[in-house]
Amino acid sequence: SSSSSSVSEVPGKSTEKKKKKAGKAREKKKEDKKDSKKKKKEKTKKTKKKKQDKKEKKQSKKEKERLAEEAAFARAQELAAAEARAAAEQEQSETAKKRQKKEKKQEKKQEKEKERKEAETGQ
Repeated sequence: SSSSSSVSEVPGKSTEKKKKKAGKAREKKKEDKKDSKKKKKEKTKKTKKKKQDKKEKKQSKKEKERLAEEAAFARAQELAAAEARAAAEQEQSETAKKRQKKEKKQEKKQEKEKERKEAETGQ
């Protein structure tokens, strides 16, 4: 029993140990608090980044949709313009054909008239 009581026989030894232990516990508590704060900060940062990424993704999607709509609208306008041009060309072509037909008819008429006059004067 003398060996186990030797530690407590030295005056102030056990209180020193207790103080040391308490100091270590305080330090650990401080560290844990620091770590906890750090973790919380990192989590907040991550959450904020996630939110920002989600927001950017949504904006990007909206922008893509807007651009797609604009492109579709532009294509529709081009198509409509092309159709209008084609219709105008078709109309011009038909008008030109009618005019040519009319001119040929007129030429034939004049030719017949000329032949008739020649026949009259020839008699």
